[in-house]
Formats: sequence, structure tokens, C-alpha cells
Amino acid sequence: MRSGRATRPRTERAYTPVAQGPTSRVYGGAAAYQTYLRTVVLRHVESHYRTDPARRLFWGHSYGGLLGAHILLTDPGLFQTYLLGSPSFWFADQAIYGFEDAYAKKSKRLDATVLLYVGGQEISRYDPARKGNTRDMVAGMQAFASRLLERGYGGLQLRSTVIEGKNHRSSVRPGFAWAVTEALPSVSAANH
Repeated sequence: MRSGRATRPRTERAYTPVAQGPTSRVYGGAAAYQTYLRTVVLRHVESHYRTDPARRLFWGHSYGGLLGAHILLTDPGLFQTYLLGSPSFWFADQAIYGFEDAYAKKSKRLDATVLLYVGGQEISRYDPARKGNTRDMVAGMQAFASRLLERGYGGLQLRSTVIEGKNHRSSVRPGFAWAVTEALPSVSAANH
């Protein structure tokens, strides 16, 4: 232990929807984090700033994108628009699909706008730093989008894009810009 320094909890632990592996006690905090967003963060923001609760927008990248998908499938009305960048749908053997199955059993509507993006270089390839293959995030995003569209959910608006030439990190800025422009076209047009 380093003296004088508190250890900071790893954020991804709070973003994952289920526990996984031998370190499972530190993962699987998405539901608690979602409750925190609903009961603390949104209440604080809405009591201190002029906002429209009917136009809430969620943005998350990587594990944050996975968290957004979890919220979408467990409490879709918490936000109206979901910007999900390079979402880690592979986590825990694609556990997010269990949440989607459960949602589909109880509802035929999914009233939300979902904008998905991923870097074109986020494909499965050997990574010497990891001593193994990377995840195919492009295929993961496409499979998730196809699954939602095949369900035929009423109220769902879904668009996705692959940001060519970008990797997991370099896709953040152009992906976010694309998603915000898609989500808020009138605001984007006014700024040009």
C-alpha cells in the first residue's frame, strides 16, 4: 500500500451489469450505479439547472456504453436518447442479451432513440500487449443493433455507424460528434 494515497475504485466495476470471474465481488455494480444516477445525480442536476426531464440524453463509451445499454433495457424511460460508443457487449459472455431477452418478454415497445458507434479498427486481431486477440467490437455493435431491430420494438429509433480508421480510443471524439449531431440536429445546425 502506498502511504498517503487512497486507492481509487475502478470505474468499470460500477458499470458492468453482472459479476464475472474470480474477482466478481468488484464487478456487477450497474444496477446500483443506475440507482445513484436516478436518485442523486439527476435530482441534483434538475434542481439546480434549467433542464427538460423529457429530453434526457445518456452518453457512455466502452463500459459506459454497456451501462447505457443496461439502463436502456431495465429502465428505458430514465433517458430518452442513448449514445452508446464502442459498448462492451462482449462482457460476461454477452450477458447484456439476457437483459434484452427479459425486456422483450415483458414489452413490445422501447421508446428511445439509440445511437451506436464504434471504431472501424475495433475488430478481432492479435494484440501483443494483451498477449491475445482483441474483442470484435464492430461485430458486437452490429449484432446488438440487429437484435433490437429484429424485435420490431414500437417507438425505437436506432442508428449506428462505424468510424473508419479509428480504434477504441480515437473513436471517442468523432463518434461522440456524430451521435450528438444525430441526436440534436437542430442544435448542431444552429452552431454552423
